[in-house]
Amino acid sequence: MHKAVKFSLLLILALGVALPIWGADPQETTPPAGGTETPAEEDPGHFRYDGYLSARYVYRKAEIGTQDPALTATDQDLYSQLRLDATQPLAQRYEWHVLLTARQDLDGNQDLTGYYPYEGIGDTGSSSSKGYLYEAHFDINHLFRPMSQLRLGRQAGTRDEPIFFDGLAADLDLAREMILVVYGGRAVHFFELDGTETSDRLWGAGTDMRLFEPTTLSVDYLAARDLRESDDSRLDRQIAVKIEQHFGSQWRTLLRGRNINGEPRDVRLRVLGAIKAAALDISTTYFRQIRTQNELSNETSLYFDVLGQSHPFHSLDLKVRWQPGQDYAVDVGGFRRELLEEEDETPFNRQFTRTYATLEVDNLLVAGVFTILTGEQWDSATTDVSTWGLEAGYASKSGRRPSRYSIGSYYSLYQYDYYLELGERTRARTYFLDAQVPAGEQFKFTGRFEQEQADQSNRVDGVDTFQTARLGVRYDF
Repeated sequence: MHKAVKFSLLLILALGVALPIWGADPQETTPPAGGTETPAEEDPGHFRYDGYLSARYVYRKAEIGTQDPALTATDQDLYSQLRLDATQPLAQRYEWHVLLTARQDLDGNQDLTGYYPYEGIGDTGSSSSKGYLYEAHFDINHLFRPMSQLRLGRQAGTRDEPIFFDGLAADLDLAREMILVVYGGRAVHFFELDGTETSDRLWGAGTDMRLFEPTTLSVDYLAARDLRESDDSRLDRQIAVKIEQHFGSQWRTLLRGRNINGEPRDVRLRVLGAIKAAALDISTTYFRQIRTQNELSNETSLYFDVLGQSHPFHSLDLKVRWQPGQDYAVDVGGFRRELLEEEDETPFNRQFTRTYATLEVDNLLVAGVFTILTGEQWDSATTDVSTWGLEAGYASKSGRRPSRYSIGSYYSLYQYDYYLELGERTRARTYFLDAQVPAGEQFKFTGRFEQEQADQSNRVDGVDTFQTARLGVRYDF
């Protein structure tokens, strides 16, 4: 385990034990007259522990092409995850949070010198076992005014950006209608290959301001210094501005724009609303990437090594849901992704249109039986196809942890897997079986099997077939 990971864990454990004791009021720890002790759940210093422990086994098999014999490959992996949250329900003074994952490559196929369709980020390095510590931070609430919370340790992104760092973050209540967040520390890059992540740094700040009763303005600043090979260091500065506007109780809009290194980067507009009298819910999102996405720091271009350069485009996503009754609903909508220059089309950077209509029916003839039927139209420069999707099954609505079983199929003109060498597959039809089965109040078992057939018409050998089986268990405590 990396030294920084060990240090973060030790720091969190030490603070989690020492600070509650150090900060306790002696009067609170003294039993009341008569020798009767205060019940733990009524003790202000009492900690409540919540979280889960999960494990998931994944088996995958690929048959590439139709030649005889076809190129086949298999892969087996075991994933586990632990989430632990400790809070004080009464005192609400201290809390700490841990999220870590582990992966075990059961095949031990680490020496990949030839073509292997399941080669991915989990195969990097010399060990078949890997662990990732995503969160391990200790929080102090209301330390002093105006600081409402101080966080120490490994943290996920404090605002909208997907960043991880070892350091400090503080929330400040500057005024009744204004909140300021400041943060900074050592940047964490889980899959950086050159091993220079200890020299990477990031820092930033963000604020939310209530301008008027229905209007909120948010401004964020993020700076990331990323040291690359041959002492090539990048320093990227990003500014984001977001305005959220409410129109009555049924409609709201969100407008967000980002600028990086002094150049406009992208803009997003989202409108959400409802017409209750007509039983309609409406959502639409417009996104425009203004500049060519070249290589930036890890925080601002997370998947560049996989996706490569991304050219400017814009997209429009529209969905209307009509639900006149409790047991059925109709969705209609469409998605259009258009490149600003058609010649820029490359893998992971496509231009296409999808329109669809979906009928969802619950309690079909028998209570708990449901079906979801979708008709859709896909259009691109090379494809014009009408297709369908179907899911049918049974869902129990009783109890705190309902069960669900389903079978179905769906179509994808472009199927993406950013972690595999065959990251983009076209004209893919997927069939699946899915089950979610609770056991008691704390356990839940899941299983899913998928078979995908992708029509690779750009190759002579034609069709690729992928099979995936997943078995999982989760324990909530």
